[in-house]
Amino acid sequence: MVVVSAANAWNLTGLSMILFSAALRNIPKEILESAQMENANGIQRFFRITLPLLRPTLVTTILLMSLLSLANFTVVYVMTAGGPGTSTMILPVYSYLQAFQYDNLGYGALVGDAMVILAAVLSFVYVRLSRSRI
Repeated sequence: MVVVSAANAWNLTGLSMILFSAALRNIPKEILESAQMENANGIQRFFRITLPLLRPTLVTTILLMSLLSLANFTVVYVMTAGGPGTSTMILPVYSYLQAFQYDNLGYGALVGDAMVILAAVLSFVYVRLSRSRI
């Protein structure tokens, strides 16, 4: 499972870097310059200006990475196909195997629907919790 997690992290790192790169470019230079003129050091500028301005991007990135990790069929199926045994079995792989290997299409579709509902509930809860802190 560690190998699959490492491959998944490697797979999603590029997207995170692009999102944060774009967000950092959109921080107004005037705000950072005025903080520097007020003798704020680098750590103060980061925690009091940069990080609060990056919070919406941080929330979006964490939500995207969580959802993409939850439903990452390709990496797990190509690397392990849910094995050995069921040690790397995740819901998308389980749904695929039920539907197409065991010819149980209805149950495979039900598992897929459950994944969509689970992702929607997790997204809703996460966005609610992150809004209360902003």
